[in-house]
Formats: sequence, structure tokens, C-alpha cells
Amino acid sequence: MLPGIEELITHRRTVHEYLPEPVDSSLVEKALELDLWAPNHKHTKPWRFCWVKAPAVREAIAELGVRLKAEQADKPLSEPVQNAIRAKFTNPSDLVVLLQDVQVSDFQRREDYATIAMGVQNMSLHLWANGIGTKWSSGGLTTHDEVYKLLGVSKEQQEIVGFLWIGKPTKIPATPDKANLSEVLTVVE
Repeated sequence: MLPGIEELITHRRTVHEYLPEPVDSSLVEKALELDLWAPNHKHTKPWRFCWVKAPAVREAIAELGVRLKAEQADKPLSEPVQNAIRAKFTNPSDLVVLLQDVQVSDFQRREDYATIAMGVQNMSLHLWANGIGTKWSSGGLTTHDEVYKLLGVSKEQQEIVGFLWIGKPTKIPATPDKANLSEVLTVVE
């Protein structure tokens, strides 16, 4: 085992709040390269990334987020709530949209999604080792037609499986409750 890997895995946290400082692009590029080392059944190479650097696109996604939250609440949102939603989408230094090609086979779709998830762990661990936090986010925006249009992605060819927020943490979240191995392990002898 590589020195420090256990500590890196057990200390990594999902970061929800970021400093308004840029992350060195070379760290993000290296993280994307390390993503490609995730195990990949049948070597389908399912990874597709959209690194959203354009501020106008990030702002448009943020405004869509505000609009969808207001529709969900069925009332106008207060200015502080709107600003919090905008900051969620524009404050982390970087946004990488995670995509995979649309598959006819449910089995292949699950296999490809698993590869992408393992790749995100690779990225997150690399970035965490360099003092950078991440958050994998999904939800309504990842399925919204307007996001596909903003990114120039064809829904018929690719599906968004998540957003990966990347930035310098304002604080390190507390250690979450984790299951005890004895609670989730069955040994068949």
C-alpha cells in the first residue's frame, strides 16, 4: 500500500463552501487524467468531461438553479436565498460536468456509471492531497434541457451524471457518521 493512502481516504470530505480563489488549472488537468485510471469493465472508456470555464455559462446555470428552486417552492425566493444559490454555482473555482455516452444496454450503463464514480474518487483524492476540495452534485439541473443546451451537449448522445465542484475549502466539514464494517459485511464461508 502506498504511504498515506489510508489517511487520504479517511480524511477526504465533501466540501460545500469554497473560497473565491482560483485553483491551479494544472491540478484539475492532472485530476482529469487520473480519473481515466479508474477500473473500466470491457474497456469502454465511458468518460466524457465538460470543464465549464466560461463565467457566462456558470452564471446562466446559477440563474436556472434560482428559477428551478423558486418553482419548487412555488413562491419568489428572498434575495439572500437567491444569492446563496448563485454562490453555490459560481463560487467554487471550477466546475467539471461528468457525462457518459447514452447506452442501449442497462448493464453497460451501470458498468460505465461505476467507472465514472470510481474516476471521481481518483480525482477527489488527488485534489484533496493538494488542499483542494470537491463535491459531486446531481439533481434537477443535471437533467434539465437548458443545461444541455448551455453546454452544447446532445441528450440523445450523452447524459449528464453529475457536476463536480472544485475549489479551496473555506472549512473542512466534520467527519460524517460511517457504517461499522460489522453492520454491512456478510462473510460466506
